[in-house]
Amino acid sequence: MVRFTRTNKNDLNPDENRAVTGVDGRYELRGARKHKSYMVEIPPDPDAGLLPCQGFAEDTPEYEPVTIDLKCAKGIVVTGTVTNKATGKPLAAELRTQVLAANSFVDQYPPFLHSVSNFGALTQPDSGRFRLVTVPGVVMLMAGPQNGRVYEFKPPVPDPNFANLFNKERDGLSFKVYGGYFTDVRGCWCKVLDAKPTDEKLTVNVELEPAPHTSVKVVDADGKPVTGVVATGVGEFSYPIAFPGDTVSVFNQEPGKDRLVVVGHTGRKLVGSLVLKTGDKAPVVTLGPGGRITGRAVDENGSPLAGLKVEASSFSRTGGALGANWRLGELNSQTTGTNGEFQIDALLTEHTFSLSFSQGARYYQRVSPQPGQPPNRLGRSPVAKLGETTDLGDIKLKPVDLPGRGPKK
Repeated sequence: MVRFTRTNKNDLNPDENRAVTGVDGRYELRGARKHKSYMVEIPPDPDAGLLPCQGFAEDTPEYEPVTIDLKCAKGIVVTGTVTNKATGKPLAAELRTQVLAANSFVDQYPPFLHSVSNFGALTQPDSGRFRLVTVPGVVMLMAGPQNGRVYEFKPPVPDPNFANLFNKERDGLSFKVYGGYFTDVRGCWCKVLDAKPTDEKLTVNVELEPAPHTSVKVVDADGKPVTGVVATGVGEFSYPIAFPGDTVSVFNQEPGKDRLVVVGHTGRKLVGSLVLKTGDKAPVVTLGPGGRITGRAVDENGSPLAGLKVEASSFSRTGGALGANWRLGELNSQTTGTNGEFQIDALLTEHTFSLSFSQGARYYQRVSPQPGQPPNRLGRSPVAKLGETTDLGDIKLKPVDLPGRGPKK
């Protein structure tokens, strides 16, 4: 499959025209819009040991055909298995590679780093085996579970043989890719490959180690179990995770480091929190109604803005040593009514929050944002006390263009 995906090394072709090569390897793309330049690409072929490839050409006069030949190069085939370190059983995993900045072999190959896709490999369901292709030299190989539940495993650590290629000063574990910028390790395992140009194949076996976890029971004010909840604080991230039962699992808590766990129930509009300490025995979080905020979204002339999504997020705990940012998604969001009004329930007391406003791909900012405040957010406000309502009144908004998001008008 040959795809016209970019108009240069950076800009996307919104149409992404496609064609299939014939037995002679030739292809023909018809109906593409006219651009100043063109990039076409083909994906890797691990079975044949072929790398992905991109080709470039400038536009031609009038509507003369544009010719781009793609030279597919052989790479290094990497095979192996992914298993659960605790059980030894194969895992459904996803693997991907990224060429490191220190790689000295990139220029010896036809272009292969400009694809719109992140080519990876999925393990075979029963055996956990994988096969992918890359170039010689230093390349980062990363692995994580296919279901995305990376937090259920221990986080990645630097490859001890190439510790100098990792950066731990940023949040998480990162490295410098070919091109000079830093990116985070994806998944929960990594290893630096350093194949020689004469190598044809490498074998790498991957073990993902389950993370230690603490089980937290969820009950209501009457002490009865609450099932079907969402929670943050499950790992070192702010987004909510759904749990079908009445127990929330908290993973990878560092010794001596408290963890703020926030739990909510969307249907019953309940919320609660717990500062979990390492070593806590049989921890329980109790849910209640929380606080409430109301307000009205209007434009610069005071006319109501209906149909905006309003989300309360980026909460911070006040009056204590523990700070944390988190959000509960649907539980703490609502769409404005015909008069621009909104009401958000189940907000934690003793926390501050900020509001974001959006409609599809368009974001809105306050007409007079607070100094230093992100343009698409309403500044932090305290949450009402339990059983009380904080009325924010009319909030004047205007559309804002965020980089890479939404139309200008």
